[in-house]
Amino acid sequence: MLLEDALERYPLHAKLRDGTPVVVRPLNRRDDARLQKFFLTVPPEERLFVKQPITDRTLFRQWCRQPDFERNLPLLMLHGKKIIGEATLHQRGGGWKRHIGLITLLTHPSIADGMSPRCS
Repeated sequence: MLLEDALERYPLHAKLRDGTPVVVRPLNRRDDARLQKFFLTVPPEERLFVKQPITDRTLFRQWCRQPDFERNLPLLMLHGKKIIGEATLHQRGGGWKRHIGLITLLTHPSIADGMSPRCS
């Protein structure tokens, strides 16, 4: 399946186990402030697993304004206008391992606790 074909399937509308409605869609140009706010909700002890400096606003601007979906495909899960989850498929460039990727996933702390996220 081509990337363009896969992207045409978004946005996806779904419900969490508790019935909370969510939308899953690719990252877009206007998500930088919301995405940084989401990453800053990550507890400090878990930030050790995030390799980028999440306090740097320019990082999020760069991610959102210059996406390279052929290399990294970031998907956001939103409840209303609030980002409550982020997953990225990190794809390898050429070579014989190009079909092998890495998926990173991060959810809002309230989701991890089994509670519905509050929209703010």
